[in-house]
Order: sequence, then structure tokens, then C-alpha cells
Amino acid sequence: MQAWSARTFHPVSQPLSINLHLCIQVVSTKHVLAAAFRAMNDYLNDRLKSRNVHSEAVFSLSPNNNIGEAFRRFGVSETTKNLLVLKVATSPDITLESVSRHLSANIKGRECAFEDATFGTVADVDRIRKVYKLGAAVSTGRSTTTVNGDSSSNPDKSVDESKALEVQVLGLMALRGAT
Repeated sequence: MQAWSARTFHPVSQPLSINLHLCIQVVSTKHVLAAAFRAMNDYLNDRLKSRNVHSEAVFSLSPNNNIGEAFRRFGVSETTKNLLVLKVATSPDITLESVSRHLSANIKGRECAFEDATFGTVADVDRIRKVYKLGAAVSTGRSTTTVNGDSSSNPDKSVDESKALEVQVLGLMALRGAT
């Protein structure tokens, strides 16, 4: 998985099956990994609701069961500036080198690290809250220093808020799969 800041991107010229996500809709690495896990699990168990494992990953990010809406909200367009690239190798012919070559030829920009800090700089929290139909951030008065096993000694409020948002988004993704 790679995050890119793209200056030029041509989504039509994609002969290699790759999943491209709109980065500003992603909260964290766990958000992406949860969607990838669900897509790969559905692929391995012949439960895909879409055409392939890559489109299933986009669908897995969505809080509802509308595939078209998932692509509108999490897919890319000609104006996309920040991409998240996900490639699931379904055959041994696909290597990191071949995918990297393909990306370098089709995306003009710089590669960024796949880490929470990267998503923290590009994520549009208000848009994410709107997509997942979450209200404004409300303090519950409870301590949020330990979320998903991450114990943070940094009392930074923005870190607590992003972790709380991450928990809400992951919860909604899980609930969608249970219905």
C-alpha cells in the first residue's frame, strides 16, 4: 500500500488492476487495513459483492451497501490530488517492482509513507464525519488514552479525537458487514 500526492493522474490508463482510494476520506492505516482485510477475506471465501478484490476494498470502506456511492465517495477522479494505492497480488506474476513501475509511469507525484501521520495531514475530518453520518466531535468526559490497544503518553487532544474518530469509523464498517 502506498500513499501518493499526485500532480497528474490518468485513471483511464490502468491496465494493471489496482485499487486507488481518495486519501482525504481515510482516517488511519487501520481504516485501510480493515477494508483490505474484509475484501481479501471475501475474495478467498467467494463472497465478493463486486467484480474483484480491488473494487471490494473500495466497497468495504463504505458505511452502507451501495457500491456506486462507495465509488463516488472513496474512488478517484481527474481532480484527485492525494491517492492511496492498494494492490492485492492474486497471482505470483505480480511483484512490488512491477506495481511500482506501473505507478511511476501513470502517476506524477511523490510517494508518501503509509502511516497514520500521513493520513492525519490530508484527511478531511469534516467530510469523513459527513460520509459516515457522525455528528460533531463531542467530549464524553471519559479518558480516551487507550484506544484499540494503543496507549499514548501524549495527552494531545487532536490525537485523542482522531483515535475516537477511527474507532467510530471502524465500528460502522463492522456493523455494515453484519447486516
